[in-house]
Amino acid sequence: MVSDRTVTGRKPRRRLTTSQKYQIFVSALTGQATEREEIERLHATIAEQAIALHLHEGRVSWD
Repeated sequence: MVSDRTVTGRKPRRRLTTSQKYQIFVSALTGQATEREEIERLHATIAEQAIALHLHEGRVSWD
C-alpha cells in the first residue's frame, strides 16, 4: 500500500481541536481590529498633512 504522502507529494492535513480553532478565530478578530485602528490613524494623519500642505502652499491657479 502506498502512503498519502508519496501519492500527493505532501503530508495530510492536521485536524485542529475546538480550542485551537477558537484561538485562531480570536487572534484573527483582534488582528483585524488592530489593522482597522492603524488604517484609521494613518488616514487621519494623511488628511492633516494634506491640509497643512494646502495651507502652506496655497491654491494653485488653473491658468
